[in-house]
Amino acid sequence: MDKQPLIPGVQVVEHNWGINDPPADDHAHPGMFKEPEAPMWVFLPAIWPSDRRIWTPVGSYQTMTYCYYPAADRSDTHKRTRTQEEQTEIDNDIDALLAEVGITPRPRGRVHYLEMPTGIFDLKEILESITARAHEEGVEPRCHKAFVLVAIQVIEECFRSTEMG
Repeated sequence: MDKQPLIPGVQVVEHNWGINDPPADDHAHPGMFKEPEAPMWVFLPAIWPSDRRIWTPVGSYQTMTYCYYPAADRSDTHKRTRTQEEQTEIDNDIDALLAEVGITPRPRGRVHYLEMPTGIFDLKEILESITARAHEEGVEPRCHKAFVLVAIQVIEECFRSTEMG
């Protein structure tokens, strides 16, 4: 588990970024899914079983998509590479979210890939299970401590059930 000072009074959540894990090659990773980019899931690679997760260097800054509306009935989409300043701002915002839930900052310059438990063929299926469980337990599905704890429980159950059966 990574342990670094976070926000005073916020208890550290059991997690592991795999700081010392070597990078995987930068080729296709069959059966693995790229970590979600949505802010509500920024913690996911840190709580995923370390033997079922790899990472590759980002290589260059990720792209941003912009929508323009030159006319009321039309939109144009444009992609461009984020500037270093934009990426740093995004990384700082993500690190602040993680600190609020008791997880240390994520290593920068990495893209994580997650291997699914046997019998689960899409990351979306696990994300939907986590969200459904959160709703059942009255937990709002967003990046906060109670949601992270629900996610840990669901992920552990998914891997445990596929390993036993």
